[in-house]
Amino acid sequence: MHDPVGRNSELAARLLDVVNESELEDFVGGLVAEAARSSGRRIPAHAAPRLVASLTQTAERTLPALSVALGDEGRAPAPIVTQAAARLYGVETEGMSAEDRDFEIARQFVRFAQAEARRAAGAP
Repeated sequence: MHDPVGRNSELAARLLDVVNESELEDFVGGLVAEAARSSGRRIPAHAAPRLVASLTQTAERTLPALSVALGDEGRAPAPIVTQAAARLYGVETEGMSAEDRDFEIARQFVRFAQAEARRAAGAP
């Protein structure tokens, strides 16, 4: 039986292991493709690269662990990234350890990306 909660947790853990932009883009591309396949639909060829680019940018801006791992001085500091993520994904981070916070934000990003991929594929 398919376990979406367990799978999302596995994907979130893999996302937190990303160490560079190329890995992030590959991860997001795979996530989008998997979500579209599981919906039984395909994302139009012209839309897939734009969706992957948009979701990659969203991940860079909302995952505190990535802002540190990718190490670009132009990125917002982790507390600002955490606040953006909390607003976007509706995550209450107060009282969480940094590890729990990062994991929960990564899980919510995975869910968000899957929903966007299904929407782009025209799935209900």
